[in-house]
Amino acid sequence: MPIKVVSNPNINQSYVTQNSSKIAKLKDAKQEDEYVPRKIPTKLKVGVFLTTLAGVAAAMAVTLKGKGYKLNPLEAFKTHPKEWAIFKVEYDGEKHEVEKLVGRLAIGSVAGGLIGGALFDKKENMVAKYREAVIQLIGNIATPLLIVSIGTRQFEKYEPKILKSMPFLKGNFTKIPSLLVSGASLVAGILLGNTIGNFINKKAFHVKGDRKIKLADMSPHIDDVCLATSLVAAESEIGPYVARLIPAALMVPGISVGLAPETEIRT
Repeated sequence: MPIKVVSNPNINQSYVTQNSSKIAKLKDAKQEDEYVPRKIPTKLKVGVFLTTLAGVAAAMAVTLKGKGYKLNPLEAFKTHPKEWAIFKVEYDGEKHEVEKLVGRLAIGSVAGGLIGGALFDKKENMVAKYREAVIQLIGNIATPLLIVSIGTRQFEKYEPKILKSMPFLKGNFTKIPSLLVSGASLVAGILLGNTIGNFINKKAFHVKGDRKIKLADMSPHIDDVCLATSLVAAESEIGPYVARLIPAALMVPGISVGLAPETEIRT
């Protein structure tokens, strides 16, 4: 005999409706927590920008002084910007000056970001800024820098043989293999660096979960793209100009550090 299921008229429909409404509100609240970013005070943005700029400028000043340029701010205002040392300086690829420049500027940038965060943000956000400093220095800069540098320079040893096996590549197209190698090295460096940075943060700060790579996180890798392009194009006319973009690109890591909020759950 078939069993017929009927609705129970005694169920309090208003109770069901109220609880359904509560569940919907909880879902909305969860989505809001996940997708609505923190509103960053203007004072914090401006303060972190200025301290990061100071850190990058100090590191750049050390670089220019080491290359024999005289640093006189008063003289700079008397000359055309095209004549400023920062726009005229050239880097020797044989001495790995580009890599040294990136490392020096990265330290200055992150240090400036930390100082700005300490001065203009809440004290409870400082641990988050330390973790972000690890991600930026180790994950987003040092590891990709090392991998790109090694990959590109190792490729140079075999480049003549590779190009000889590809006679169809003529003119500017002969740079395609170098660009592919540097691009692959950059991707590998980013992935490896993110893994290393998360491992350090878990051990040092006891955080749960990983800081995943998102599309919005690609901006700190502008410096790596500049490095890869400058190494590949070192002998071309655009090489020196690309390398001069690195100081501006290295502002991004410091600002990211200074603005980092506390969002992680710690064990």
